[in-house]
Amino acid sequence: MTHRYIHRTLGEAREMARLAFRNAVAMHLTSEEIDEISSKGQLSSGSVGSGWEEITGFIPDERHFYEIEIYKPSNDRPYIEKSYVRMLSPRDRATDVVYFMWRPRRQSRHPRAGDTAGTARDTQT
Repeated sequence: MTHRYIHRTLGEAREMARLAFRNAVAMHLTSEEIDEISSKGQLSSGSVGSGWEEITGFIPDERHFYEIEIYKPSNDRPYIEKSYVRMLSPRDRATDVVYFMWRPRRQSRHPRAGDTAGTARDTQT
């Protein structure tokens, strides 16, 4: 019998998010943005950021999720010119829901009053 871990690896979670993104992108981004992602987009993953509670209905725990972002890099700080999507991918193999935050605003060190991330609610299973 082969042992199978309960949690997805980061690579598996990124692949699951990539497939969910491909299925949902045309409904949320323009064809120009999709072309721009193809030519200039970068993919990163890291700590779960803020702003997810409005979309998911809960505050995601890093022990249970990976956050993956597709963005256009910049040579100037904060080194991201444009963020296309942030994705929340589950570590638990029993869960197949990927949450999306389309066109999220970049958080500055000192946000202006009233600024919030763009938070169109969407999930893909």
